[in-house]
Amino acid sequence: MIYARQIAPEIQESPLMDLDEWSEDIAAKGNGDYKDHCPEVFSRVFDALENGELYEALEDLRTHNGGYYTEWYKNPTEAINDLLRSEKPCYSTKDIHKIKLLVAEYAEYSGVQERVLCETLSLVTGKTWKHKMIRGYCQGDWQDIYYVAESWSKDALDAFEVEYFNEGSEWIIHDGDNIPKNPEEVNGYRVYCHELLEKDIAAEIAAVACGNPKEVVLWAFDGYTKNPVYRQIA
Repeated sequence: MIYARQIAPEIQESPLMDLDEWSEDIAAKGNGDYKDHCPEVFSRVFDALENGELYEALEDLRTHNGGYYTEWYKNPTEAINDLLRSEKPCYSTKDIHKIKLLVAEYAEYSGVQERVLCETLSLVTGKTWKHKMIRGYCQGDWQDIYYVAESWSKDALDAFEVEYFNEGSEWIIHDGDNIPKNPEEVNGYRVYCHELLEKDIAAEIAAVACGNPKEVVLWAFDGYTKNPVYRQIA
């Protein structure tokens, strides 16, 4: 048999809390109530689009008005290679043309930022980036995530969403030689579960413990008890 005890929800920890470094193939940014988590390449591309310097340089070179950037760059390719360095060996002519259009679109139109950012990231890295909004239980619990499509399946993104808002459950799986008679006797290692239904949680725990879901005994957290305390008065 496999015995597991649930940790009280208010003290459970999501696996994302233990990460020393954020993954290089996913970024979380958009909701000011949450901390941004962005890999270096994402921040670099976002800043290049957001701060307007690359747009100004390309506009300066396009209009040939003899401005500041024409003194530094001979053509748009030089400006893009300097201000938006490629992660690939080099940009193709087609890449340069597309980046010019994307930079202008980002600066001149509203409502296109997420799509343009993903397309630009794809050109810079050579990987396909996509955007998705994830949500928690409360109205203010949302976040924009940008991820490498080749690295993240739908199931992986669903699990990430649960972990990001810490809406799963954490359990201790018993690994001692004794058979626990109550939840207090369960001691072992922790596992984070993403499912909500108890039968699905049992299946997750069984998979971790290399057992059968039918052999899982769960002690689910069900609240606290309050005991009265009396003071004797002579």
